[in-house]
Amino acid sequence: MMVNLAISSIQDRNENVTTILDRKVVLDPFCGVGTILAEAMTMGYEVVGTDMSEAAIQKSQKNLEWLKANYQFPMTNFQLFQMDATHISEKIAQESVDAIVTEPYLGPAEWGRRLEIKNMILGLDKLYIGCLREWRKILKTGGTVVMAFPSFMINKQEFFVKKALDSCEDLGYTLEIGPLTYSRPQAVVKR
Repeated sequence: MMVNLAISSIQDRNENVTTILDRKVVLDPFCGVGTILAEAMTMGYEVVGTDMSEAAIQKSQKNLEWLKANYQFPMTNFQLFQMDATHISEKIAQESVDAIVTEPYLGPAEWGRRLEIKNMILGLDKLYIGCLREWRKILKTGGTVVMAFPSFMINKQEFFVKKALDSCEDLGYTLEIGPLTYSRPQAVVKR
C-alpha cells in the first residue's frame, strides 16, 4: 500500500507512466528484511535500503537476491547499507532518490504505562525529525515520502507522534495526503 501511494505520487507529478527506461529510485531507510524494497522491485524500481542492524541488512540481502534470481526484473538493481537513517547522506548521493517509503522504528515491543509512552513518543519525535531533516538532502526536488507514524492505545486513550508530523512543512515538505490510519481492530499500535 505504501509503495503504491509513493509511486502514484511520482507518476502524477510526471504526468506519465514510468517505464523501464525511465527508472526511478525508491529508498527504505529502515528496511528490516526488505519487504518494502521487494515490493518496489516487483514494480520495476531501483531500490536502496539501509538499516542499523547488520542482521537485518543480511536478511534483506538474502531476500532480494532470491527475488531477483527467481523472477525476471530486467535492469532492476538494489543497494543495501548498514547505517543510521539520520546520517544517510554519507552514503547516498544528494537529490538521487525519487521516493522514500518506510515503516520506521516504532518503539520497543513492550511498554505499558503512560509515562513510558510519553517518553517513547518524545524519543520517536526526535528520531523522525532528524530523519526527515537528513532525507531532504537525498530526495529529488518534488520527491515523495510515505512514512508510517505510530499511535498507541492504552486504557482507551490514544497517544501519538505529533511533533514530527507537525514539523514537516518547516523541514521543507508539503503534506499531500493523510494522515491515513490503518490497524487491526484489536491493535495496540496503529499506524
